[in-house]
Amino acid sequence: MLLIEKIVVALLMMFLCTLIHAMFMVAGTHALQWRLTRFGPARGPFDRVVLVWLMTLWMFIMSVTCTIILSIIAHGITANPWARAYGERRRLAGQHE
Repeated sequence: MLLIEKIVVALLMMFLCTLIHAMFMVAGTHALQWRLTRFGPARGPFDRVVLVWLMTLWMFIMSVTCTIILSIIAHGITANPWARAYGERRRLAGQHE
């Protein structure tokens, strides 16, 4: 892979991860609004702490899930070209039986 291709892939992955993270932030905001309309505002400091903790947990779980899924997809896409290139290098070096 050429250097320019690597840079383009890295920028696209960064853009995609940022976009997905922003979508989870919006979903978390909607969940927070649903919670406030369903149960009313937080009644005390403990309710506020639990609410912040749940939103943080939601963001963490969704970010980790997306990172794992994107990693699996990226590895699946790049496995064959890399294996083919490695096999070609070994064949040219005379190490391949």
